[in-house]
Amino acid sequence: MSAGAHPQRASVYAREVEREWSRMLDRPVVLSPKDWALISDWHEREIPLNLILESMRHAAEHPRGRSAPRNLAYIAPAIEEAWRVVLDGRLRPSETPTRPSTIDPAEAWRHRLRIETADSPLGRLLDELLAAYEAGGPTEWLDARLNEQLITCVSEAVLRSATDQVSAELAPFSERMDAATLDRTCRSAIVDRLRRTLDLPVLGQGSTAR
Repeated sequence: MSAGAHPQRASVYAREVEREWSRMLDRPVVLSPKDWALISDWHEREIPLNLILESMRHAAEHPRGRSAPRNLAYIAPAIEEAWRVVLDGRLRPSETPTRPSTIDPAEAWRHRLRIETADSPLGRLLDELLAAYEAGGPTEWLDARLNEQLITCVSEAVLRSATDQVSAELAPFSERMDAATLDRTCRSAIVDRLRRTLDLPVLGQGSTAR
């Protein structure tokens, strides 16, 4: 899907997610930059709207924990799992991802570290974060640290490619955001894009072995 091909459809897509999120929380919501980044990513990847809404309704009926979810990241794992099931029925053997979805995220980080040169900015950052992880550092802090530093640790070409793709993805949604929200959303989406490109999944989801 071309991000700019169906601006009205993208607007409806975002509005329906926003409406269901409001129902789920039982109050009006204002989407955060991280929320917008997720929605634009789901739209760009052609994840069906009904799959997202069904996942949200299921989460509302089967909440995790007692505290209310703060943002759409709460529902993202369920949406990714449901979409993975759909893709498993579509992909041919030759198109199956080389990294199983069940691999420990920390091992994916270690794999990227092995790919990077020892003196590269990303290599140094991952070496530092993995050392902290092995020492028992909190995964939320390690993920936040990676998000803060990643843009400055990749090559200009990789960053430009991610920025161009994100700009195209967000174009249909930009009219619904003020300048400050759009700027923060772009940064969040670029970081997410880089993490997918470099295969650096969220460390706090599924990491067990240290």
